[in-house]
Amino acid sequence: MAEISPAIAALAAQLIQQIATTLQNEQAQRPSPGRLEPRLLTAEQAGDYIGRSEQAVRHLIFQRDIPAVRKGRCVRIDRKDLDRWIENNKC
Repeated sequence: MAEISPAIAALAAQLIQQIATTLQNEQAQRPSPGRLEPRLLTAEQAGDYIGRSEQAVRHLIFQRDIPAVRKGRCVRIDRKDLDRWIENNKC
């Protein structure tokens, strides 16, 4: 059996480390079973949720395509309303 060169062994170790780091980062981003996702989202979070920009979400609110929860200057979007908007806009 041929021996593995030191360069290949170092590259393999580096690759394994990168994969482990990526997996740890993905796990950190997932909500833990005991941690709930917030129901009310900011315009930026709502944009990430539906794949649009923050400004596009603000436009949808202005056009009354998506309802918003307002308390003073604070504007939030209910995750359920976003899910409904997604379902209503499927082709």
